[in-house]
Amino acid sequence: MFFVDPFLYTFPPQLHVQAQTIRLLVVDDHHVVRSGLAASLGLEDDLTVVAEAGHAEEAVAKYRQHQPDVVLMDLRLPGPNGTAATADLRREWPEARVLMFTTFDGEEDIYRAMQAGARGYLLKSAPREELLSAIRAVAAGERHLSPGPWPSGLPAASLRRM
Repeated sequence: MFFVDPFLYTFPPQLHVQAQTIRLLVVDDHHVVRSGLAASLGLEDDLTVVAEAGHAEEAVAKYRQHQPDVVLMDLRLPGPNGTAATADLRREWPEARVLMFTTFDGEEDIYRAMQAGARGYLLKSAPREELLSAIRAVAAGERHLSPGPWPSGLPAASLRRM
């Protein structure tokens, strides 16, 4: 019979592969919504909210300070809207990745946000898992659009190519 002394055998060290943490800036003019999103997103191991902003100018300042991987941007903000803030971010930081997160699904809103450089457009009625998937997709350089229904003049496939 063959016997191996367990005290003489060395096991290989555990390899802990840490997933890249996605750093987020949450922009919404409603404080309760903003802080609720930050708390919910903070429950994920691979997401961390590094900053929050309540309007466009603050969003640009917080982006400058924290350089997040993804900006979760509300469309309707006091003063310049989320589309204008996205355009400002992309002008100064062409690599900025913005995911519009809004209740508005109008054709003009979607088109203008994507033209301004948003990498995704997600409705606030989306399930939490879709929000998480959208954030991860945008962080990976992909585009994400809510499944719809989209206005008839805006096929989702054409928006994904923008």
